Amino acid sequence: MIPTAQRLIASPGALLDDPDARLIPALLGLTALGGAIIGAAAGLQHDGLQGVYSTIKMPAMLIVPPLLVLPALRGLAATLDLDLPLRRAAVAAIATSARTAIFAAALTPVYWLFGASTGESYRALVFGLAVTMSVGGTFGWAVLAAAPTAPTPRILRSLAFTLGSGALFLLAAGQTGWHLRPFVRQQGAPASFFAPAEGDVYSSLKARFDDAGRGE
Repeated sequence: MIPTAQRLIASPGALLDDPDARLIPALLGLTALGGAIIGAAAGLQHDGLQGVYSTIKMPAMLIVPPLLVLPALRGLAATLDLDLPLRRAAVAAIATSARTAIFAAALTPVYWLFGASTGESYRALVFGLAVTMSVGGTFGWAVLAAAPTAPTPRILRSLAFTLGSGALFLLAAGQTGWHLRPFVRQQGAPASFFAPAEGDVYSSLKARFDDAGRGE
């Protein structure tokens, strides 16, 4: 996996047409490894058992979204008259999550120090985890920009694909993370593998913003 990781960091676009049958398993392995590091850093702040749970769940949060958005990526490319073969789309989707995992895992020491400096506040830890994943996701998103091809340069359509595919990943990852929460344990609460199922992440965020606007 090390050569694949080096290529994924240095030149992810070169992986998209690699026919090696071992590429996709290697990318999934890197995604799982990076996710486990991130999950451990998040869950171990307060509790060893929560750390184990988060180490198991975070790889799933990173692996599920590319599987969900793969058909949509091909549909978006076809709508924009861009060429995106199935294997190239699959490699691009999985490499996006793998690159996200690698760069987010590299930031975990910063995240850990941030949590320690805030007294391991639950809200600060959740915010720090969101920032860590967002920064990693920005690096992962760069893979999507190189995914579709066209006979002639189509800058606006390629830009539309990059933005649209990024939005698809954000929606899928957000909802997947919502179903797999918690990754960080609230102080005083017992460790738990899953939180009670309720609604979706977007309606929950809207409700919290509405409560904040009313000063509640």
